[in-house]
Amino acid sequence: MKTMTWLLVLLLVWFAVFLTTIDLKIKLSLLILSLCVILWTSEIVPLWVTGLIPLVAAPLLGLTSFLDVAKNYFSGVLLLFISGFIFSSAVSKWKIDKKVVFSILKIFGKNAKLTILGVILSTALLSTFMANTTATALMLPIGLGILTAIKNEGKGYRTYLLLTIAYSASIGGTGILIGTTTNLIGAEYMMREGISTGFMMWAKAVMPFTLILLFVLWLYMSWRTKMPEKIVVKVEDIKLSHEAKLVILVLVLTVLAWLFRPYISEKIGFQLNDIMIGILGSFSLFFIQSNKKSILRLKDAKIPWNIILMIGGALALGNVLLNVGVSDLFIQVMGFLPKDELVFLIATAVIANFSTELISNTALSATLIPVIVQFYKYAGFNPFLGILTVAVCSDMAFMLPIATPPNAIVVRSRYVNFRNMISYGFFLNIITIVLWVLYAWVVL
Repeated sequence: MKTMTWLLVLLLVWFAVFLTTIDLKIKLSLLILSLCVILWTSEIVPLWVTGLIPLVAAPLLGLTSFLDVAKNYFSGVLLLFISGFIFSSAVSKWKIDKKVVFSILKIFGKNAKLTILGVILSTALLSTFMANTTATALMLPIGLGILTAIKNEGKGYRTYLLLTIAYSASIGGTGILIGTTTNLIGAEYMMREGISTGFMMWAKAVMPFTLILLFVLWLYMSWRTKMPEKIVVKVEDIKLSHEAKLVILVLVLTVLAWLFRPYISEKIGFQLNDIMIGILGSFSLFFIQSNKKSILRLKDAKIPWNIILMIGGALALGNVLLNVGVSDLFIQVMGFLPKDELVFLIATAVIANFSTELISNTALSATLIPVIVQFYKYAGFNPFLGILTVAVCSDMAFMLPIATPPNAIVVRSRYVNFRNMISYGFFLNIITIVLWVLYAWVVL
């Protein structure tokens, strides 16, 4: 039944597209886009299968060449993404993630509000160097463990705690370049536009906003929820092994290399980039030995190839849409907007934020960013703010379970229902848009 419903939606979209008078190539590209978006949203077929559709469909329909599409599946940002997942695998294998979480929770004691702040910081920190799905899956049992000690009067707190885990996982990933796929896609288009980007630039531009939004999340959720008087947090005493310390050392050295890349490049007389550093750091984990064994082996490296092919497909879609002139169509449709950069910023934030409630943030950012770039250039503005806005706001979906994996995970816990999520999430979406527009306009 679910499959038939999605098929009906797809047919209605295709019918609507064919009724328009737009160019045939634009129609065909929109057909591919709608097919991929619906398949990614419904997951009727594996994500990687859908990701490969543009590779075959675009050349067959004469929209672009095979090589022009194929290059999107091996872009630099995907290599950086792979490096991030290798580090994430090593961190999980040696329980560094749990050590970080319990160390933070131990600081905040038995105060209900402060414990939530500890949960927010823990989840967000995990989400900066591992997938938000993984961070949520790790934090959920810890959150449920806290809830077992709460009596019936703490029911509102249960919803609050689990929603906070989901929301902080989504927010935390925006702070650094490798934290989420939308960041990497944004960086890819910045490079294509000749805009200087990298680990340090992204952190300087977005991390302050991430921290502000996490603090606002804590205040907002605390204001809306009745707190229990006392809670109990069971903290495990995890000791770091020798292998864990080696992983931390490599991770710290890699981050330092990212931060001081220009200085290092100058000293060695060779221009390094973040991708080289990420590959060198993550791949070294396979070579470093402890007790005559590598601290990370191939079977330990949980690289999500389905997500990587999905990102490649999303980038390919964006490239196809750009080639056939969808951006020109968008400019015509949105031509009623005054050529004011603040108006453009607000419109971009609203479109990116609310669209991602129904569309995969990866697909949305990869297809919307190239269109927004042309829109900003048409108006005579630097596309930097537009790219950054789509990358950040398309990750901030708080209303619907289908919007992000963290949202879906906490709804399955049965402590959070559909109505709770919409109630909390709608206003948080509005708060996020307002905060981002103010931050981007004043600071950036």
